Amino acid sequence: AIGWFAASAGYSILFVLPVLSALVSHPPRRSPTGAFSVTRARGRPARGRPLIVVALHTRQTLRATRVFARAGALGTLIQSENLSRALQRLSRIHPGLITSRTLILTPEFSAGDLCHFPHAALPLGSFLARHPHTRILIGAVIPVRLTAGAASGCTDGAALFRGARLLSLVSASQPAPISEWNPLHSGPDYPAHWFRSALIRLPHGGSLAVLVCYEGTVPWFPLLAASDAPRALLSMDSDLWPHGRQAAAFEARIVRAWGRFYGIPVAIADAS
Repeated sequence: AIGWFAASAGYSILFVLPVLSALVSHPPRRSPTGAFSVTRARGRPARGRPLIVVALHTRQTLRATRVFARAGALGTLIQSENLSRALQRLSRIHPGLITSRTLILTPEFSAGDLCHFPHAALPLGSFLARHPHTRILIGAVIPVRLTAGAASGCTDGAALFRGARLLSLVSASQPAPISEWNPLHSGPDYPAHWFRSALIRLPHGGSLAVLVCYEGTVPWFPLLAASDAPRALLSMDSDLWPHGRQAAAFEARIVRAWGRFYGIPVAIADAS
């Protein structure tokens, strides 16, 4: 019991300190994260063509949840009732943006629960069918298998699609304590991976580090990701815990600081 309380206290300190740092800093600007190209790795030119990362933002109105797709320096603000239509409009406005070299990043839980409802991403079907070579990393509850032969569970993470084909699943390193990861529950759901980064391997070498939910506010996860020398940090903010608050803005400021510290680009897909 003493060890559990000590670990909880240490974990709380790691979570609170960066948030307090953001609170006492100047308010972050709510500018879009935008699109950037990943062209270098460890200071050297990367092999293959550059990867264009486009982060999406969602906002909720009083009447309904609507999607606003922003493309940073392009200054594009699109309002639509669903993600697929927003992406279709974005591709028509900027036809050179959505290509085979594009990775689209969505907020956490954008596809809902793919663990219990594997067809939850079907609303994206029309966009994925029309862009069979475009990659999209979409936040969702995903299935997970702890070990070979073990019972399958569910966890927080993302699904990587290329067109309509599922390439891989990326699980959070540390699902939210208590509400998701419960140390007193021995089931297969929401396992913790304290020493494993959430990574996307690139075809021509290198990787992209993925921070899910609140992970950007805890120093351990960006530090752990640095051991893999990622080319960029991708942050998928929750559409639940920061709703109606400035938590997402604080986390964005912290994640950008890690990007400056490592000298790598940052993409943040948030929701509020």
